[in-house]
Amino acid sequence: AFQPSLFIHDHNIGPDQIENRLKQMHIPIKSFNAKGNTLNSTYHLINEMGIYFKCKNHAKRLIQSMKDRIALVLKKSYKFNKRPRVLIIHFGRVKNHFLLVTSKSPAAQLVELAGGKIDLFGEKHMKLLTPELIAECNPDVILLTDYGYDQLKKNDGVMSIPGIAQTNAAHDRAIYRVNEYDVMYFSPRTAEQIEKLQVLIHDKENK
Repeated sequence: AFQPSLFIHDHNIGPDQIENRLKQMHIPIKSFNAKGNTLNSTYHLINEMGIYFKCKNHAKRLIQSMKDRIALVLKKSYKFNKRPRVLIIHFGRVKNHFLLVTSKSPAAQLVELAGGKIDLFGEKHMKLLTPELIAECNPDVILLTDYGYDQLKKNDGVMSIPGIAQTNAAHDRAIYRVNEYDVMYFSPRTAEQIEKLQVLIHDKENK
């Protein structure tokens, strides 16, 4: 319907019939080598895109600007006395269930940069939410991505998730709604993303 002249993907499209249909439409398809799942990989991705779109110098300036702004923001992270345990809950709309973000994810790296930590370990970026995992983590701060938070608010509320009410975060009322794109991915706005996380993760210390 949009009549695109280029289709860009991140090696994570499906099902197969969708990809086959795109090929049949003879729309140029492009993917980049860098995954953007770490800060350095994000710099490489921006550089790759700069070369592809013939704006390499602009890409270099953007990368340097990101590095400079992140360096300034990190100075604040170094000053925090504590590293709160953070749990990020994300609603997976593919299968309509809640997921817990692990230490393998880009989100965990952003939390680390903001002066917090995610103690949920696993081989993949997310695990299916269970009360046992929530109890094991016992987070000081819980971040819920926007779609899942809003769905809960319409129904029985955040406390309806089994295990949440018994956490330190619930006792301290440290449960916050966050934009998915502010916590799940790196971007040219990563310095601002870290700042937002600093405010939430260190709410008590900021006061």
